[in-house]
Amino acid sequence: MRASEQIAVSLVDMSYEEALALQGKYGLYELRLDRLDWQIKEYRSFCTSSKVIITHRDTGGNRILTLDQLDWSQIDYFDVDISGDQEYLDYARRQRQSHDFTLICSHHDYDAYVSAEQYISSHAGRFFGDLVKIASMVDRREDMWDLITQMRRFPEHIILGMGRYASKTRCAGLQSGQPIVYSYPQGHGKAAPGQISAEELSIHLQVQDSADRLYGVIGHPISHSKSPMIFGQMMLHEELPHHYTRIALDEMDQLDELHYLPLDAVNVTAPFKYGPDAYLGKGIDEAKNNLDLRITSPASYNSDIDGIRSALLAHVNQRESKILIVGSGGAAEAAIRAVMDRSASCGICARSLDKCLSLKSRYPQLQIRDWARVSEEIQAFDIIIWTVPASVVQDKRISFSQNQWILDANYKEPLTDLIHISRYISALEWLKHQASHMMSLIAPEHDEGLLDRLQLSEKSMGSNSLAIIGLPSSGKSTIGSLLADKTDRKLVDMDQLIEEQEGSSVRSIFAEKGETYFRHLEHRVLQDLCAEDQLIISTGGGVVTQMENHDLLKSMHTIWLCLNPMTCAERVHGDARPMFAENSAIDTMTRLHHERWRGYARSSDMMMICDGLNQQQISDRIYEEYRHIF
Repeated sequence: MRASEQIAVSLVDMSYEEALALQGKYGLYELRLDRLDWQIKEYRSFCTSSKVIITHRDTGGNRILTLDQLDWSQIDYFDVDISGDQEYLDYARRQRQSHDFTLICSHHDYDAYVSAEQYISSHAGRFFGDLVKIASMVDRREDMWDLITQMRRFPEHIILGMGRYASKTRCAGLQSGQPIVYSYPQGHGKAAPGQISAEELSIHLQVQDSADRLYGVIGHPISHSKSPMIFGQMMLHEELPHHYTRIALDEMDQLDELHYLPLDAVNVTAPFKYGPDAYLGKGIDEAKNNLDLRITSPASYNSDIDGIRSALLAHVNQRESKILIVGSGGAAEAAIRAVMDRSASCGICARSLDKCLSLKSRYPQLQIRDWARVSEEIQAFDIIIWTVPASVVQDKRISFSQNQWILDANYKEPLTDLIHISRYISALEWLKHQASHMMSLIAPEHDEGLLDRLQLSEKSMGSNSLAIIGLPSSGKSTIGSLLADKTDRKLVDMDQLIEEQEGSSVRSIFAEKGETYFRHLEHRVLQDLCAEDQLIISTGGGVVTQMENHDLLKSMHTIWLCLNPMTCAERVHGDARPMFAENSAIDTMTRLHHERWRGYARSSDMMMICDGLNQQQISDRIYEEYRHIF
């Protein structure tokens, strides 16, 4: 089945003239008779030239009279709700016996989540058609994943979600091969809460078919993460067409809306590593720092444990060692799990006795040591795994012996900034060793010896300026202006600067001298700006189309304003830029997204997920991430 036939576009609350304008654009239309005020002749005309599903949810008295006036020989599907009255169901049976269409027996629950498997088994006698359709409200992430699991188990049924997590379920329906996935035409009314547009489903299909994949690390804050340094080297060595970046989220739910990007897996740091949002809303207590987001194989993993084991193994025999873990947070628990059964003894020393007791209840062999005497307690151990701020060594006047190995969990403020340590395993080395699990997702056949050869130093920025990239109408100029006001830095809008230098508008330059000439100007301007410092730079949306600009952008702090291309398309109404002169904004933005997302990923050091945030919130979040450079 072609994807265009798999996607049904629901027409609701629109005139016949509006529907005619959409005719021929999609492969399958759902005509909601209860929400379309057309004449019978208009229904008949539309059905003559389009593949259609007829749906009527209204239980009013003239329902069957309305249906009976249709030409059933023109109808491809009839969707009947099995909770309807007996007259309605009997009518559907008679029509199915007399005409050659596919009968869909459906059930909808707009108030609660319904297990499709349980509902179908308990109401088997009421499903008398060709296809079974179950739609339920999905307002919890665990219900969403349960529904997706059922989709994979029963691909012959139509199983879909409504509400908060509806979009992810519709994308999953496409990937699991469901007979029909319901959508709506971009810019028009939705037939169900949370429904995703046909255009967005098409984008999802295209990114899923892409050989280039996207990976990243999520957190709040996230600009400090060293993961891109490690995975960037790995991907370069393996010659992979993939991209790894920092991803700034406000909440985990934003991950479920990134169906317009080929995001396969993420590393996770605080605060998403722990608590009720640790893994896809399942509320588990154990931290998970690797999430496989592929619908076909969603999973979580704690590679911190592997990282600690491997980092220690590279230097010391932990089985013959006494190990003390300083701290009681998530990193401390990962350390306990890594060494508990692989050391002579394992102790914990932390400010919170309650947390230590809680850990001991789960790991009875754990020895609790006195925090008030931490400087003395440390001396009795061979290996110290340090998971608290480095400042504690000064506050508690701690020193380490030359024979002790210290594994430091802090790479923002390492212990070695404050104290000399003879035998030191840095947080970066821990991070390097824990990268193995994610790399096995990215490239199962990767060179396993590469980890040992990685360079653990990042290239310093050539400029302290901050550049903003992203699709047209993603908010670059507005966000740049807000940041410039907040930081008292100079704002440079590259398109405006080019217009001033040329004495002509961007539109005129394109029309009179062509895009190649404009891109040359753009590159030259970017080169000049890289030589300056302390700027806020708003780039043009196409700056990443030139490969030579990627390294220039990487020499600065570059933020990718990542926004659903359909949202960008809605913002460009009346836009005078040349790219929107001939084709629709939706078609143009879809094309630009597919052409440019790789360039945005390559050129930026952080993605700012903007969906659901206003421009002030986006500006504040960027300022929070990059406060240290302002």
